[in-house]
Parts: sequence; C-alpha cells; structure tokens
Amino acid sequence: PCGCGGTRERRVDCHDCLQSELLCTQCWMNRHRTMPTHWALVWNARDQFFEKHDYSRVMRNAVIGLGHHGRRCPEADLGRSFTLVDTNGIHATVIAFCRCKTADGQQGAPEFQQLLQAGIFPGSVKEPKTGYTLVLLEYYRQLRSQGKGSAYNFVRVLQRMADPFFAGSVPAIYTNLLAITRFHENLENLLRHGQAHNPDEPIPGETEPPYPNRQKGWRGTVCGACPERGVNMPLTVLVPDYLCHLISRFLTLDGNFKQNLFFKRDDGSDIALTDGAMYFPVQADFKKMAATYVVSEEDKVPCKAHIGSIRHQGSAKYGNTAISGVVGCACDHAVLAAFVDMIKGEAYALGTYAQWEALKHTNSPPHDPSCCHTPTVFSYDSWCSFCVNLVKRAKELFPEEEWFHTLLESVEGQIPADHIKGHGINCQTVWQAVYAACRAHFHGETAEVIWAFLNPLGSSMRQSTGAARHDIINYVMDSWNMWKL
Repeated sequence: PCGCGGTRERRVDCHDCLQSELLCTQCWMNRHRTMPTHWALVWNARDQFFEKHDYSRVMRNAVIGLGHHGRRCPEADLGRSFTLVDTNGIHATVIAFCRCKTADGQQGAPEFQQLLQAGIFPGSVKEPKTGYTLVLLEYYRQLRSQGKGSAYNFVRVLQRMADPFFAGSVPAIYTNLLAITRFHENLENLLRHGQAHNPDEPIPGETEPPYPNRQKGWRGTVCGACPERGVNMPLTVLVPDYLCHLISRFLTLDGNFKQNLFFKRDDGSDIALTDGAMYFPVQADFKKMAATYVVSEEDKVPCKAHIGSIRHQGSAKYGNTAISGVVGCACDHAVLAAFVDMIKGEAYALGTYAQWEALKHTNSPPHDPSCCHTPTVFSYDSWCSFCVNLVKRAKELFPEEEWFHTLLESVEGQIPADHIKGHGINCQTVWQAVYAACRAHFHGETAEVIWAFLNPLGSSMRQSTGAARHDIINYVMDSWNMWKL
C-alpha cells in the first residue's frame, strides 16, 4: 500500500522526477499538480508493464487547473482539450481555466493571461488550444542560436519523446511553433534591450537622449570595446599620430553567399517583427534603393587578380535565388554591426549601404559633418576597387547624409590578410596592412569568424519566408553579439 496511510496500491511512477518512488494514483496527482508535464508511468496489471500516460489520463476527470496553484477552480467549466509542449515531448492534455469573477466583473482573467501566469506561452490569443512552456521556448532559442538546428527536426524530436513508435499520432505543432518562437524571441529581445525603460528618451535632468544617433526602437547590440565618442571615451581626444590606433575604429566588410533565400510563392504575406530595428535595414528603404541603383561599368572590373564575386555583379549566375546572400559589416572584435541582402551578387553599392547602416548608430553626439570623427579603418577583400568611387557612391545613395560623406573622405582601408594573397603585386604592396602605420595587428578577416558561426543556419533559412529569415538571423546574431560582450 501507499505511504499515505490508505489502502490504495502503489502503481504510478515518474521518471521525470529524480529519486522518485511508486505512489498511489491520488498521491501522484497531488505531487504533480505544479508539474503536469511529467509523464506518468501507470502499471498495467493485465499486460504487466508500465504504460506511459499524460497527467490528464491518470485519473478520471483529471485536468490541469489554472489560477489556483494547480488546483481546479471551483467555478471552472469542463476542461478543454489542450496541446501542451515541454522539453520532454508533446502532451495531449486537458486544461481548466479559472472562472472566478475578477475586479472588473469578468468571469476569470483572459485565457492567454492565465496561461502566461502559469509559465505557458499560448499558441493563440483567442481561445488557445496549444501552449508551450517558457522553459521549452528558451531551450529552443539557445539550441537554435548555438546548434542552428531546424524547427522541423526539433518538432520530430519532441514527437518521438512523446511516442517513439507512433510519432505520427502525436498532435502536429510545426506550423504554430514557427510563429510562436518568433513572437517569443521578439519579446525576449525587447526585454533584454530594456525597451520597457524607454532607452530612447532623455535621462532625467537632460534634454538629449543618451544615444541620439540610434533610431527609436533600435535594439541591436553595439560593441562595448570599440571607441565611441561620448559613450566609452570623451567627445574630444587628442593623441599623437603614432598612437591613433588607440582611438581608431576597425571595421571589416565581407559577402556571404551561404545566407541566401530561394524564391517563395507566399513571400510578402509575412511581416518581419524586427524590420529596421536590428541588423538588417528598413526593407522599404532598401528595396527602393535596390530597384533604382544600377551597377556602373567602372564597378564591374575590379582588380584582375581578384576573385570573381565582384565581376559577376548583376549576372544571371544568381538568378535562381531571390536573395543571393548578405554583405556584413563587423568590428575587429567580431561583433556584427549590419547586414544587407545581396540582390544578384555582391555589388559595391551594397557594401556602401552596409557601411552606412553600421556607422549611423554610433557615437553619442549627433552626426555633424563639421565635427571630429573617430578615425576609421575598413577592410574589404575588394578594397582596391571598392575605394575608387567610395565617396561618389555614398553621395548617390545618401545625398543628405553629409556626415557620412565627410567620414568616408578620411577613412583608411586595406585588404584582409588572407584574401590579399589572391591579388597582384601592386595590391599586395599598397593594401597590405603590415605596411600601414597604426593598424594594431588588424588582419581584417574578422567576418570569417562570424561566418563560421552563422553558416550552418543557412540551410534552413533559405527555405523560409523573407520576413522569418530576417527575424531569425537577427535573433541569432544578437545572441552572438551578447556572448561577445
């Protein structure tokens, strides 16, 4: 008999609990009121084995009660069939919502609110029938950021955790999970970047916001080690020329063709939750530029010894993809600053667009063409050709951004230490970093570190919608940037 003092037999076990013991049915239910996602192993006396059951199938009329710390609300209706997903599998269970009268006269708090208070993220707002524990969503967020696994494989694992032999009989959650993970991570990102504290508003006692150059609602992660005037260094810093590397900003540009996107029939119906708020630009502005900008003839003929990615700008080679990759801009600490989609190859205009996206968020004082800019060094594998019309191209793309034109007039550049081996002797002499003063061992290959981390994600992102691709890449790269800090 069970240790509760009754005559009921011990017949229910739990392998999700550590050091568990066999209990009677009632004792097991009492112990698991706040752990309803544990699988019950109920002894089948006829066939002589432990049978796996969900919490709601251990006893007749058993439900997961909300609003009363696991107990069923005395005013509750009949339980609702509910699909509850946790790290140990997908549960076809029953939930009873609290119907106690609230202060405003309603019959219970909104159902989605009750689920959130219980640690369950609802699969919908109105009459939710699916939910995910917050532990599961955080686990998936970390797994995707580090392991780059697809949602499809993750769901298949959860199905087999629930039933390894008949996974097809487990409730389907794949489509709903795709949407919910994006919403959940968007909320996590808003919280992590302190948006609830109005970081875009002036600090009490001041008239200007702390970061006037960052657009309202922007929530990317900026490198904390790179020099930023008015943030981690004074507004004016005077150092001898031979020490200018101490206050210089080192950035690298590079294209990545692994982060491409196939043409999708339903693309355009989805909406990015991070549009212009993180590392990709506002898509309406970017598409306007991409539709009007024409690759000039002088940009089509780079250094003849260099790789062909620039020579193939706008060619049919990339005609089978809607997006052929990304151009990234990152600092020498491997913190990503900006991403720009490549349309039919790696055009110089996209590199300039990435420069602008990366630089416009930095420095505390408002951008002013007459102010003293932070010394900036760029590394790009086609810098020998890219720099020729650098300022001209910036004026065509951003005619009103005078501070950007002024900054580019003074930037220095180089070709990355490994990529320069594919150039001719002239490039290796002029654009080799070791021959330039105050480069502080800046090899310029920092982007390759990011690509090694990000590339495994490309196989699943190229099959997603354009909006989902932007959201997920933004979330994954923000995790990377946070880890770098």
